[in-house]
Amino acid sequence: MEKVVNFRQLGGIPLKDGGTVKNGIFYRAAELDFASENDIEELKKLGLKAIFDFRDQSEKTNPEIYDKLGVKYYNVPIRAENAKIVKLRIKPDLKTLLSLNGGDVCEIYAELPFSNPGFEKFFGIIKDGEFPLLFHCTAGKDRTGVSAALLLALLGADRGDILKDYLETKKAVPLIKAAILRNVNFLLRGFVGKRMQPLFDVEAEYLAAALDAVYNKYGSIEAYFKAEHNYSDTDIDRIKKLCRE
Repeated sequence: MEKVVNFRQLGGIPLKDGGTVKNGIFYRAAELDFASENDIEELKKLGLKAIFDFRDQSEKTNPEIYDKLGVKYYNVPIRAENAKIVKLRIKPDLKTLLSLNGGDVCEIYAELPFSNPGFEKFFGIIKDGEFPLLFHCTAGKDRTGVSAALLLALLGADRGDILKDYLETKKAVPLIKAAILRNVNFLLRGFVGKRMQPLFDVEAEYLAAALDAVYNKYGSIEAYFKAEHNYSDTDIDRIKKLCRE
């Protein structure tokens, strides 16, 4: 990819039973808004049935890109209620910015898996078999990272391999950070970037907060999918059969 960063597939990730995630069915990425013509042609070659976008309207800069891709497009934003981060996003202020830390990020990760309309729709289309599927948010890190982790856990990946996939995003952080800060005044960019660093970081403890919250509440990934996403045992067995090799 030339302009689409943090792009990769989940295929080939090992599973605890000795198999792997099937190649060519699940792709994750950062925003597609700045995809080049060559990127668009490469994406078309994937044979995608759907693209899922976790962003809200304020994050989009080029929604016409999806018309060029000619694929069914779903856009259901993620709900997040963490007071400090929500406040910082809606109305930035110095006091909130100065106090931001990794614990705030862990808190929001732990909230994401539950009663979340974005995840409910996302896992609903997977249950309906709408893949090959590409899913993304702005950075392809937090919302995309948690949804990928939950999917991998359902398919039977070991936590270590789930974290390994999540940590791959570290390689893209410089590009992600530059893209997010491009609209910040040049003179303030260094200061703001430094204070917002917890939001750019890719740390195992962040994703662990989400997974721990799921297992602490439900005891197993299967129980989580049954309660939060209305999966049946038949649904789970079918998805595992279709998505593993």
